[in-house]
Amino acid sequence: MSEHDRQPQPGQIPVLDTKVGWSSLQADGQQISYGRRSMPLDEIEWVCYWVEQVTEKRFMFPTTYTTYWHFEVGKYPHKAAPAVTVTDSRSGRRDELPDWWTFLVNLSAQVVEPRLLTDLVNRVRQGETVTIGGSIKVNQDGISCKRPKLSLDWNSVHPPVPHAGMIYIYATNSDQPVLAVPLGHPNAVLIQPLFAALS
Repeated sequence: MSEHDRQPQPGQIPVLDTKVGWSSLQADGQQISYGRRSMPLDEIEWVCYWVEQVTEKRFMFPTTYTTYWHFEVGKYPHKAAPAVTVTDSRSGRRDELPDWWTFLVNLSAQVVEPRLLTDLVNRVRQGETVTIGGSIKVNQDGISCKRPKLSLDWNSVHPPVPHAGMIYIYATNSDQPVLAVPLGHPNAVLIQPLFAALS
């Protein structure tokens, strides 16, 4: 049973109403609101979420650890159009995920990502080139990127591998990844299912 199979079906979506930091966070099957910003789910054009663990080594002092949880949704152009950004942190190494973060990730996986993925797949199949993960161009022939400069047809692309906050993309003839895309880049979470649908 996959993670997605356990999610509640549309119409059964619970409601999140909590505080993260000093701001009110609310989310349901219609929209996400945090502080003064809100966005209807059906207007979201990109999503990203990731967990970050920061280690700070200081001379003569004990090493400190901080865990950050990030969740962002927005419209294009990225960084210029409206977005909702929720971030929280705790000191120490923490494996448990906050309830608000788990709720938003599940809501995204259940409601937002299937729509975004369907749209991207349809556009590529109709002959368009789409951009995913900030810089990867995807079309019917394969993928390309300006920095680092590369171009691979679908036969040369291995299934992407997520690890430690990144999505690693391999060519079939290489042991080293040809691209490493941070999960903090827009729609990087859709790279795996998009490649699977097209390759």
